[in-house]
Amino acid sequence: MPCKKKQSKHYNLFLFVIFASFLLVAPAHAATKKNLNILFIGNSYTYYNNFPALLTNLINKSKKSPVTVNIQIVVNGGYDFLDHWNNGRALRTIKSAKWDYVVLQNQSGWAMENGRKEEAFRFGPEFAKAIKNSGGVPVIYETWPREKNNDAYTKWPQFKNYKYSYSALKKYSHDLANAIGGDVVRVNYYWTMAQHKNPDLTLYTDGSHPNALGTYLAALVFYNYFTGQDYTESYTPENITAEDAEFIKTIVQMPLPEN
Repeated sequence: MPCKKKQSKHYNLFLFVIFASFLLVAPAHAATKKNLNILFIGNSYTYYNNFPALLTNLINKSKKSPVTVNIQIVVNGGYDFLDHWNNGRALRTIKSAKWDYVVLQNQSGWAMENGRKEEAFRFGPEFAKAIKNSGGVPVIYETWPREKNNDAYTKWPQFKNYKYSYSALKKYSHDLANAIGGDVVRVNYYWTMAQHKNPDLTLYTDGSHPNALGTYLAALVFYNYFTGQDYTESYTPENITAEDAEFIKTIVQMPLPEN
């Protein structure tokens, strides 16, 4: 009997150690997520309201996101594709690392200006070639039109009006994505849909750049793109009411139209 009792004690201890080890290892293994290296190349539309940090927090602090992200940026105020090409830093950064995605954000009026449009279709493929060589997917950031009744529509006749600018940004962003074999993230669609559903809602800070809510909307659209799922968690950035945040989440969860 003493011998059996001793064996039983050791056996129970063995089971406890195995069980405890499982508890320690299993959650750590389950929590392992793929990390995405993402580069944004753009201008103030990308860095306003610290958009990269907001997007990083939304993804990395999300319990439901299947990925984490490391986001880096190459941004200069007012830059278009030609400016970035001539500067050289964007291309050097693309070539300096392995990227999962490189997001190209052009100057806000590029799709309505013939010169900038030609430059986009000239240098976009050159950037895309380097992005693909780095192992990444080139992504076109489809931005939004100027605010309705903004003086840009009288100052720069090529912008015409809100509806025309929306359509031009949509069409040429898609055409460019197709030309470079990349994706397009349609912030433009959700931006205008939010304005349509709630005309009193403001997403602008100066008729062009996003305010905090506009940046939140853009970040949620990119969250959906990088994670493959809607953002349903409760985190709300500072300077945004819970009510406005819930409205924007509802808008961004709407399915995209086929065309």
